[in-house]
Amino acid sequence: MAEKHPELAVTFLKGMIKVGRWANEHKHAAAAILDKQTFYKDVDHTFRGIEHIDMVPNLSPQNLVRSRSARISC
Repeated sequence: MAEKHPELAVTFLKGMIKVGRWANEHKHAAAAILDKQTFYKDVDHTFRGIEHIDMVPNLSPQNLVRSRSARISC
């Protein structure tokens, strides 16, 4: 899809970066949202699980290689 429609991939990544920046600035609110989809027992537990994680996607060459291998193995 990204090869045929690179503009969609760029738009998606821009959105993910915005969401990640918001989540980094509002960790408790992000934890409340993420808690609904995690294995943590409550929002505070979810917060402790994410408080030191950078939520902005990292497009380093190393991560791009990992995403390609994950796509192939699916």
